[in-house]
Amino acid sequence: MAFDSGMLRCVCAELNTLFAQGKVEKVLQPEKDEINIVIRSGGESRRLLVSSSGNNPRLCVTNTVKENPQSAFMLCMLLRKHLAGARVIGIEQLGFERIAKISFDCSDEMGFKKNRYLYLEIMGRNSTMIFCDDAQKILATTRLVDMTSSVGRKLLPGIPYELPASQNKTDPLGTDEASFLKLYSSSDATLPASGWTVNTFLGVSPLIAREIVFDASHNTEASLGECDPGLLYASFSKVIKRITDLDFEPCVLKRTDGSVFEFSFMPIRQYGDFAICEKAGGASLAIDGFYSLRDNAERKKQHYNDISTILKNASARISRKLSLQTQELEDCDKALEFKIKADVVMQELYRIKKGDRSVTGYDYSVDPPVSVTVKLDDRLSPSAYSQKLYRDYAKKNGARDRIKEQIRLTREEGEYIASVREALDRASTEADFSQIRLELAGTGYAKRGVALKLPDKRKKAKPEEFTSPSGLRILLGKNNTQNDQITFDIARKNDLWFHVKDYPGAHVLLMCDGAEVSDADKEYAARLAAGASGAGTADKIAVDYTFARYVKKPSGARPGLVNYFRYTTVYVTPERNGGGI
Repeated sequence: MAFDSGMLRCVCAELNTLFAQGKVEKVLQPEKDEINIVIRSGGESRRLLVSSSGNNPRLCVTNTVKENPQSAFMLCMLLRKHLAGARVIGIEQLGFERIAKISFDCSDEMGFKKNRYLYLEIMGRNSTMIFCDDAQKILATTRLVDMTSSVGRKLLPGIPYELPASQNKTDPLGTDEASFLKLYSSSDATLPASGWTVNTFLGVSPLIAREIVFDASHNTEASLGECDPGLLYASFSKVIKRITDLDFEPCVLKRTDGSVFEFSFMPIRQYGDFAICEKAGGASLAIDGFYSLRDNAERKKQHYNDISTILKNASARISRKLSLQTQELEDCDKALEFKIKADVVMQELYRIKKGDRSVTGYDYSVDPPVSVTVKLDDRLSPSAYSQKLYRDYAKKNGARDRIKEQIRLTREEGEYIASVREALDRASTEADFSQIRLELAGTGYAKRGVALKLPDKRKKAKPEEFTSPSGLRILLGKNNTQNDQITFDIARKNDLWFHVKDYPGAHVLLMCDGAEVSDADKEYAARLAAGASGAGTADKIAVDYTFARYVKKPSGARPGLVNYFRYTTVYVTPERNGGGI
């Protein structure tokens, strides 16, 4: 991410315009390394986000409202004490470093005027916020640095604030053509030009360095020797002029699938057709929009992985259980061997002598009879051993039906897990993931205590809606909870109900209430059901449909499991374009 010095200059210029002489209304701290300051200016209250997170440090106006902890952090309480009712003097960048300084005009308990300063150092995992008094002494910081952790500058309450050590790089804002060419000529021509730009000039990110090289040579991988020094300086100076003239055009870079991966204070052309450079309308909109989309994608990925792990563990357990049950059933199928051996021992009991280790007789249950040799157990008498074999036969034979029922239930459980997996693959919002997690908690596969919280009742996940070619309403369940909802709560008895044949998938309801339905409407609903299923990518997929009154839920069945009858089967091409299918 290109939160470089140019981007910081851009956002500071924007914030100064927005918050000039603005009044602090609230100070919030939703996370340990993030402060939200609500400032009223120009008749409007806006939320200034100051984050020193190691993953995404940033400064911008945000529209994202996070839940605050029940007990405020110490830094938040200190800021509230000093900044309540304060005025914003200014927001500035220190030099061309990635350091922002927010100055406040405050009053103490006695009404005397005083100044307070909040510094944000954007330095990757070493990013920090530092709150100072009017003598530049540190009052608080999000990252304490003492003598045991650093031999350089210290960050401790009570000591004067010092800027970080210089990086020994050239300030690009003060670099003229002669200085640039001198630096160029004294460098190794085999060095990558973008890497040389980053390592030579202060505050230039790899993204902007590549853009400079691309503008000069149309090749982001070009070496210094492959770049014309005059053209390289011309590209460099165009970027610097944008910064000094505050001529910013904030933008967000998106992949062709719509996901964001970069933002910048100027248009980026180096990715060509592989990315879309979308103007953001402001630095804060670019930054906040980027992180909101990225954080949302990361949260969805985390939710997906968490639920996927639950399903993976459940599937592995079911697979092991089914293997053991299948083995037990195979053992039961061998139960007749125990009876045959017992019969032989009883038939030949009169011939068995003390010390015999085996006996041979005939199995008369087949025609012609076959010879059978039975190994005896020297710990038991022949009579007792035959009785043991009869008991083993009765035990195995009686267990067969019970094990078959267990296998049926285990396979049914596996089908349920497959249906949840199919719903998980189609989930697209946090509410979808939350609903699936709550379902798993309700069925005992996940702990209730860690079930996701729905963000808001108004954002509760609902079935997807479509319109048939003739204008009829179609509902599609995105998970088992929604499947039950549309089938048993919403459906009228004469609505048409669709489901892919022999695979887990969505319940689809064509709401017609017994009215005449065209073949085109039926086909469209069937295609939606085929597309929202685990039937794969075949060109033709079997879909069953019937009236909703013929769909029943077995007593005690898991969510989404139904029985249906009096149905018709059609073969359709899956519809995978609408509603995230």
